[in-house]
Amino acid sequence: MSGTIRRRGPAADFEQLVVAVVMLNLLAAWICFLLVTRKGSLWWIPLAVTMAAIDVAVFAVARRRNRSSVDSTARLLAGRRELGTATTAGALATAARLGLPDIGVPGIYVGKTVRGGHDIWGTWEEIYVDISGPATGKTESRCIPNIVAAPGPVLVTSCKRHIVDATRGLREQHGRTWVFDPLGLAGERPLWYWNPLSMIGGSMKDASSLAALIMFTQRQAHMRTDAYFDPAAQTLITLLMFAAAAEDLPITQVREWMLRPTDDSPAAILRAVDHDLAAAAFEALVILPPSQRAGVYGAALNYMRWLAVPGLLPWMTPGDGREEFDFVGFSRQSTDTMYVLAHPDDRMAAPLIACLTAATIVAGETGSPKFPGGRLPRPFLVVLDDAAIAAQLPTWPDRLSHYGSRGINVMMMLQSWAQGAGVWGQEGMAKIWGAASIRVYGGGGSEPGLWDDAAKLAGDFEARTASRTSSWKHMFGPGGVTHGSRLESILHPSDLSSLPKDRLIVQASGRRPVLARHLPWTEGPYAEQIRESLAKYAR
Repeated sequence: MSGTIRRRGPAADFEQLVVAVVMLNLLAAWICFLLVTRKGSLWWIPLAVTMAAIDVAVFAVARRRNRSSVDSTARLLAGRRELGTATTAGALATAARLGLPDIGVPGIYVGKTVRGGHDIWGTWEEIYVDISGPATGKTESRCIPNIVAAPGPVLVTSCKRHIVDATRGLREQHGRTWVFDPLGLAGERPLWYWNPLSMIGGSMKDASSLAALIMFTQRQAHMRTDAYFDPAAQTLITLLMFAAAAEDLPITQVREWMLRPTDDSPAAILRAVDHDLAAAAFEALVILPPSQRAGVYGAALNYMRWLAVPGLLPWMTPGDGREEFDFVGFSRQSTDTMYVLAHPDDRMAAPLIACLTAATIVAGETGSPKFPGGRLPRPFLVVLDDAAIAAQLPTWPDRLSHYGSRGINVMMMLQSWAQGAGVWGQEGMAKIWGAASIRVYGGGGSEPGLWDDAAKLAGDFEARTASRTSSWKHMFGPGGVTHGSRLESILHPSDLSSLPKDRLIVQASGRRPVLARHLPWTEGPYAEQIRESLAKYAR
C-alpha cells in the first residue's frame, strides 16, 4: 500500500480534530470553573492560555482549509522575484526607460499575487489578452480601474453602458468624453459625427483596406464567399469610396451610385484626381453584361446595406451644426476618452463601429514615428471589452504585436477562446494569444486547451511519497514505511476548470505563471469617484 503526501491539500481527519477540540474546550471550561471557585487558586490561568493557543492553531488550519484549493499551488508557482517588470518597481523602471517617469501610473494593472499580495502590472509597452468567462469580474476589476487611471487617450469598446457610467465622471477630469452610441444603448444623442471616408486620405490602399474591413464585419461565420462576385464587389466599393472621398461627399453617396449601375460619374471624378487606371477599372465594371453587372452591384449593395439605416446616418454624416470628430488629434495629442458601444444582436452597425475603432488605432500607429523614440507622447490605452463583438478588426492577428512599441497598449477581453476563434479563426486566435505579452485566464468557461497549456507552463514539483509495506513479519506491527519523492504537475486542468471567480492565472512572456486575485474597483483608490460617476450617469 502506498500514497503520495501532497504539499497541497488539507488534512484528512480535520472534522474529527474539530470535534475533539470542542470537547476539550468544554472540559477545560468546566475545570477552570472548579478552579476559580477555589479561593486563591491560579491554576486555571495556564490551562486557559493553553486552550486558547490550541484554538488559535485550529482556527489557522480551518482558515487554510477554507481557502480555494488552487491557492495551495501559489507558493509553487512564480514568486515576486520571478515577476521582473510585472512588479510595481519593475513597471516604474520601464516607464522611466520609455521616457514616461512622471505619468503617475506604472502601467496596466492586473491584480495581486495570492502569495504575498504583491501588485502585478503590465508595462506601457505590453499587450494584454484576457480570456475570462461571463460574470468573472474582468470589467469590474481590470477594465474600469485601468480606464479611470489612464494618463493618455483611452478608447473603450463594450456592449454595456455600465462601463461608460462608471468611468465617465473621472475621465471628464482628464479631457473630453465622446460616446459613440448609434444603437442607443446609453441614450446618447448624436451631437457630433464621424465620416468613415476620412480614413482614406487620398490613398487607394487605404480605401481598399476600408472596404476589406467593412466586408469582414458583414460576413457571418457560416457565410460562403463567391470567388468572382466578392472580389469584384470589393473593387467596386473601394473605387466608389475613393471617389466620394476625393469630392468630399458623404459616405451615403456610395450607396446612391450603387443604385444607378450605369452612372459613370465616379469615373470622371477618378480621372480628375489623376487616377486613370482606377477610372478604367470602374468603367470595366459598368460595361459588364447586365446580369453579371447586377451580380457585382448586388453583392456590393449587400455589404453596404447599413448605409440605409436611418438611425446610423446622424453619426456619420454632417448636419445641424454637429462638429466632426478629429480621430487623428484624439489618438496622437489628446487625453480624451472615446466610448464605442455595440450590441451582439444588431450587426447592422458593426461596420461603422469597426471603422471608428480601426481609425483611431491606425491614426496612433501611423503618427507614432513622428514622436521621439517612435512612440506616442502619452500611452494610448485601448480597452476592448467584448472584443469579439465590439472590435471585429481583421488585422488583430497580424498587427496586435506591433502596437506596444508604438505606445498603443491594447487590453483585449474575451469570454472564451472559441468566441475569438469564431471571429478570427483558430489560426488567427492563436496569433492573438501569442502576440500578448501579458496573458490572463480568469476561469468561467470550458477551455481544455488553455488548461493543458497553463499546466505545462507551470512546471512540476517534487512531491513526497510514503510507501507502507506489510508481510508476515509485520502482521502484528505497524509495518515498514519507505519515504521518497516523485515529480508531479503543479497545476492540473481540474484546478483551472474550477478556478474561483476572484482568481486569475497570469503569465507574462518568458516567465512562469503566477496565481493572482483580482481587485475590483470597489477596493481600489478611485472607488468613491466611481460611485459618484455612477450616481450621475447611471440614470
